[in-house]
Amino acid sequence: MRKPKQAMSFKKLQEHWYKKAAKAGFEDIEQNDEEQRLKKWHSTYLQQRYTPEAYAAAERYYHLASDYLHNGTFDSTKDKRIWELHTEGLTFRKIATLEKTSDWTVCKIIAKYREKFL
Repeated sequence: MRKPKQAMSFKKLQEHWYKKAAKAGFEDIEQNDEEQRLKKWHSTYLQQRYTPEAYAAAERYYHLASDYLHNGTFDSTKDKRIWELHTEGLTFRKIATLEKTSDWTVCKIIAKYREKFL
């Protein structure tokens, strides 16, 4: 009967596969640190989409939306609940699922109240 091999430690196993991948020509784009930062960008898409200005604009929008939730007027309790979930950052689909309605209904309700404060 054959004796089973002893399990490799995670670090040894990781080193083994990194060497194997490097030999095959694989170039890792992540650094081997705990934060797993990228070494280089292959496109500028994320850099352009997620700018500090975009984050500031989203923060301002949700701040205004939250203010409207507490100080604005709503046509129904359902509309207010949908707006509340929207101010928490939920997607239209998730809100529709929670409120047992269609994505389109959620979209129309949010658009209606968005016009009131933008």
